Order: sequence, then C-alpha cells, then structure tokens
Amino acid sequence: MIFSAALYLLSLLAVTRSQMQIQTFWPAAAPLAVHSPYLNVWQTAISTNDYPIFWNGSVLGWVGFIRVDGSTYRWLGNNYDMSGSVGAVGCNVTFTEVTPTRTIQNVQAGPMNVTLTFLSPIEPSDWVKQSIPFSYLAVEFASTDGKEHDVQLYSDISAEWVSANKETVEWSSNQTDTVVYHSIVLEQPQPFTEAYQQASDGTAYYAMSLGSGPSAGWQTCQNTVCYETFYASGALNSKNSNDTYRGITTDLPVFAFSVDFGNVSATQSPVVWAVGYARDPSIEYSLEEEVTTLRPYYSTQYSNIEDVIEAFVSDYDNALSRAETLDSQVQQAAANVSSGSEYYNMLSLATRQAFGALDLTAPGSDGSIRFFMKDIGFSNRVNPVESLYAALPVYLYCNSSMVKSLLLPLLEQQNASSYTSNYAAKDIGEISNPQFVCVRPLLTAPSGTSYPSVSGPTAASNEGVEQSGNMLIMVLAHAVNAGDSSLLGSYYALLKTWADYLVTNALHPSNQASVDTRDVASNSTNLSLKGIIGIQAMSNISSMLGKDDDAQHYSSVASQYIGSWKALAMSSDSSHILPTYGDSSSDWSLSYNIYAHTLLDLHLLDDTIFSSITSYYQELLSNYAYGLPIDSDHDTLGSAVWTSFTAAALTDASTRQQMLSHLWKFASSNTTTYPFPSRYAVSNGSYLHGTSGPGCFVCAVGTE
Repeated sequence: MIFSAALYLLSLLAVTRSQMQIQTFWPAAAPLAVHSPYLNVWQTAISTNDYPIFWNGSVLGWVGFIRVDGSTYRWLGNNYDMSGSVGAVGCNVTFTEVTPTRTIQNVQAGPMNVTLTFLSPIEPSDWVKQSIPFSYLAVEFASTDGKEHDVQLYSDISAEWVSANKETVEWSSNQTDTVVYHSIVLEQPQPFTEAYQQASDGTAYYAMSLGSGPSAGWQTCQNTVCYETFYASGALNSKNSNDTYRGITTDLPVFAFSVDFGNVSATQSPVVWAVGYARDPSIEYSLEEEVTTLRPYYSTQYSNIEDVIEAFVSDYDNALSRAETLDSQVQQAAANVSSGSEYYNMLSLATRQAFGALDLTAPGSDGSIRFFMKDIGFSNRVNPVESLYAALPVYLYCNSSMVKSLLLPLLEQQNASSYTSNYAAKDIGEISNPQFVCVRPLLTAPSGTSYPSVSGPTAASNEGVEQSGNMLIMVLAHAVNAGDSSLLGSYYALLKTWADYLVTNALHPSNQASVDTRDVASNSTNLSLKGIIGIQAMSNISSMLGKDDDAQHYSSVASQYIGSWKALAMSSDSSHILPTYGDSSSDWSLSYNIYAHTLLDLHLLDDTIFSSITSYYQELLSNYAYGLPIDSDHDTLGSAVWTSFTAAALTDASTRQQMLSHLWKFASSNTTTYPFPSRYAVSNGSYLHGTSGPGCFVCAVGTE
C-alpha cells in the first residue's frame, strides 16, 4: 500500500510539473547527442520530435515508442515510411528545456506523461570522461490518472549513423555481464576520411544495462519489421535478428531495444540507453614529415571499447549529478552577468557546441597531450585559430588547462623548420576546396577534406595580423588563467617573431581579409586594435618570463600605437569607432576586438572609450530587431559571437542586457532549422552560415 501510494505521488508530481512548466525559449534546434565532431546529433522539430539530424542536416534514424495498454505512441523519430494501418501516434511534446549538458522534454502519450533526458556529459576536469564519444538517453514515465497501465518501451538507431553515402554496413549484438550493445560499422571503412561531414572510419554503438530487467529485449532487423513486432507484442527477440549485411537503403537496418514493465503507474528509475560513435585512432598527425596516429584520450584508462561502454552505462547516475552541478554553476555565472534566463539559454547551446567540436587525444610518443577542434559549420579545417579564439572564454571558464592542449599543436607545427612565415598560421589543416565555406551546408561536400588529418600549418598573408594577434592573446590568457607559463618559455622565440610582425603591420594593417566577410581591406580599426593588443600581450609574456628589456620594448610600442590608433579610429566627436581610418563619422563598426583588452585586464585604453561606445551602441539597438550588424557597411550581417564579445566589454549593465536580449530573440526565433549558427541576418533572423560552430556564442561568463 505504501509503495503504491508513493508511485501515485510520483504520478501527481510528474503531472503537476508538466502543467506548471511554461516554455519561453524555442531554439531552432535542440542538441540530443552532441559530444564530438562525429557524435553531433540535433532535433530541429522540437515540437514534434521528427527524425533527428547530424549537424549538417543529414537524417539519422533514432526512434522511440511507448506502448500503453496496447496502443503505441511515438516520442522520437517518425514512421511515415510505414504502410497501411500500422503506425504509431505522435506524442504531444509539451515542454523542452535546454541546459549546457541536457535537453529535457516532457511528452504526452495517452495516459502517460513521459520525460526524456538527452544527456551529453561535459567533463572538463576529467579528460578520460570528456573524451568518451557517448551520450545518454534516459526515459521516465508516470500515469496522469494515477492508475496502473500495461507499458512497454522501444528505441532504436539506424545504420544511417555510420554513413551518409548509404554504403554497405556490418553489425553485431554483444552481451557482457552488465550490458548489451549493438555495434555498426561500414563494410569498407576509409581511415581518416569523411563523406558529407560524417566520418567513414568509425563505429556506431547503442547500448543499455542488463539491469533494466529480465524483460529487456533486443533485435536487429529491417525498420518496419522491428516496428511491427513491437506494435503487435511489445517485445523484441534477439533470436529473430536479421544478420544479413546490406546497404543502408536496402531494407533499412535498425538496432533496437525493448523493455516490458508490465502493469505500472510510473517508473521507479529511468531506462537509460547510451549512444556513441567511436574512432580509434582518431587523428592522423603529421609533423616534420613524420606521420603518426593519435588515439582517443580514454585509451589511457581503457584497453578496449567494451570496457568503455560498460563504464559509461554504469556511470549514468553520477554523470547526471555532475551535469546538474555544471548546469547550476553556468546558470549562476550567467545570472551574475545578465539578469533573467536569456543569457543562460544561449550559453546552454554554445557550451555544448564548443565541446562538441573537440577530439581529445592521448599522449603521443613524446608524452604531449594534444586536443583538436574541427571547424564545424564553416569548413573542415583543423584547429582554426579564429574559431578557437571565439570559443576561448568557455574553455577558460570550464578548465583553462584545456587551452594548452589546444594551442600546443598550433605552436609546435609553426615552430618546425618547414614553416617559414613570420606571422601566425590560420590553422593546421585546410580543405582543398575553400569554396566549401557556403551559405547552406546541408548536403554539400568538399572535393577534399582535412579533418581529422593534420597536414600542417596554413599560412595566409592576408590574415597575418588577425591570427598573430589571436595567438598571442590566447597564449597569454592561458598562462594567466591556468598559472602555467610552460608554453611561453618553450615557444618564446616563435611568439616574439609574431610580435615583431605586429610591430611592423598592426598600426596600419594592409590588404588584410576579414574572417567574417572575406573582404580584403586596409586600415581596419578593429583589426589594428587586435594587433596592438597582441603587442601588449607580448610585453606581458616577456614580463612573466623575466625578460624585462623585451617587456619594456613591446609595452612602449603598444602605448605609442594606441595613441595613434585613437586619433585615427575614433569618430570626430569621439562617440564611436569607425570601420576603417578616414571613414565618415556616420560609419561605425562593432568593436568586438576590444573584448581582448577586458579579458587580459590591460590598461591601454581609458574608460571613456568604453563608455562612449556603450552609449553609441545603446542608441543603435533600436534600429535592429535581432542585434547589431558587424558594421555599417554590412548592415545585415550579424555575428552571434562578436556581438557577445562586444556585450562583455560594455560598461553599462542595462545596455549589455539589451544587446544580449536582441541576440536571444534570434536564438529563440525559430526562423531557421539549423543548430545555433554563428552568422545570421539581423534584419529577419535568417540563417547565413556557421551552423553548430564551436565559436557560436561564447561571452565571457563572469565578466562582472
């Protein structure tokens, strides 16, 4: 009696919670399983829960049903490919919440209120856990009438998870003492290659704990066969599996699980599935003509993937607790910067995207730990410097020590004798077809790709000021925040080369390309400011290493340059910063590079400049629905990340709040079907490019 009463209370609490929650944030896409460049799964139809997609739009079959008293309801995926009268009724999605680690949904399935928790762990302080390319799906339910019902659950993934090219796949179902899992792989995997952004050399996994009960079943079969079996009986049987390997489009293979609860009014604990996409080795790394392969960081603790799966599945409760703690910390930090939930909403998307772009690799033969970023949303470049710079604040906030492993490959590649440019490279691996940077990246593919192969640094003379400034700023920010000057000492000569380049080129940058528009121009005020800040950063680096003469030299140059810059860059009434020297006073730019001055706590600029641009931007905001464009010459191009950087540097909390609210309006506008993009049209909120990018929106958490 007490047990039944407890279950009934749980049912009432679940119904009450569902009724009380009012959704205010409607992102165009919600992250479901976003943990690496190749486990990057989103839901673009959060009100109906259609089939999820890979970040670039390729459909990934992921299906979920609940069977209640013989009636089947669909809570994930679609069954439009079913014929005749066989099919499931779509659940009513009543609420969706996105946090930095979770997407939580309430759906109504007849007399059952179902809670779905898609958990992609972010483990910045545990690199073994962070490197495991798996995510959780947890399902709970409670009856809305307090009565018991006959309930079964079903979920599967399809072979689409291993290829967008619909190639032939192989699979197996495996059982250990604690878990059962499906594994799917291409019949002919291609090492370190991609097809339509999906890797061609990995294995997809779907797993669950055998602790889910003796009524758990699993089966591999054609999708319609598995669906009809579950509709009819509520159970699957591995003895009926179809193990005929075939092409993905031939009788679409799915890999399914079922759980029969019998007559219950609520779950006592969630049913948990783990989904993953693993590659080992994960990076091909070339340095000084020597090519090696780097394994995922989790290989330092686990000798095989089965051990990884067992550990991951069994860790759900602890992983959930850690996720809730991280979510709470980010939420509180966001509240310290901007009141309300809007800033936190955007950080929830951006944090997931920043960590979902990374591969963490184990120490190589030299003992060095290297992390790699894919330029998701723009290209296949490896460790793109401007994207790393854009995502820097979130890595500094979560664990500044991570930044060292992201910078190390860039530094050691350019410290090699084969790199002869006196400015910083823009990446360490570039696509062979630059035109891939396009507006609609859904199903386009470059003629050749780089990630996950590191081919070497890409020197671009028309980005010399941009990338040299970025690198000096990031190296100093890491050293200060992590209390670790090892990179400064090891690569001092290289850093000094870049600083000397800036001494020659920063004040009057000539023929430099914008990383936002690709326009080539001279005397960009924003770019010049970044270069001058980079020179001052070198002064601080020299000072940290006790190189006082160098410190004095670079500080003197930066001070001299900033005086000239103010005379050239400010409007005639000193109210705002011009796009380029000599522009009309009616022209203006979004001076996002001023944020680096705040990040590094420099004293080159006086407070009056910050106050002036704050007032000026406050007046401009009323003219735009979705935030300010990057400058008056590109009056429709908005940048989520540069808007957030600018907001972080403003002196007035009200203006900062207003700028972030305009950006939140875009993030919640649902005018696009793409994961939170970096670039958009400020006029109508439409998508331009940079979907799901690592540097999408990463304002300085805890600026105040």
